[in-house]
Amino acid sequence: MRVISVKTMKKIESNNFKNKNSFFFMKKAGQGCAKEILKINKSKNFLIYCGPGNNGGDGFIIGHELINKGYQVRIISTIHISQYSGDALKALKQLNIKVDENTNSKINKNELIVDCIFGFGLNRNIKKKV
Repeated sequence: MRVISVKTMKKIESNNFKNKNSFFFMKKAGQGCAKEILKINKSKNFLIYCGPGNNGGDGFIIGHELINKGYQVRIISTIHISQYSGDALKALKQLNIKVDENTNSKINKNELIVDCIFGFGLNRNIKKKV
């Protein structure tokens, strides 16, 4: 596994987004994450927390991929789903399950939690619990 700095990732995105649309890369990233998640954990139940912005969109893609592979997936959004836009909204619309907006929902002990709340583009302080 290789860790890439924020600066390097921004450069990679900026170079690649010129050639293809950003949703193409969100979809590839989500598919790759789902594949890696299944390599390290054979859980049958997943809980994905999706935050605002494209990191939430990545979570929707991951959820979509896991559902299509026959896994049980719950997705909780930290914002009202009407607030999504752009690629994240496009990813949300591809889901075939209801997204829960109650961040106080009980976590089942047999669920693997996938954190898609904030990504590397976060440029503000986090002001509340999510």
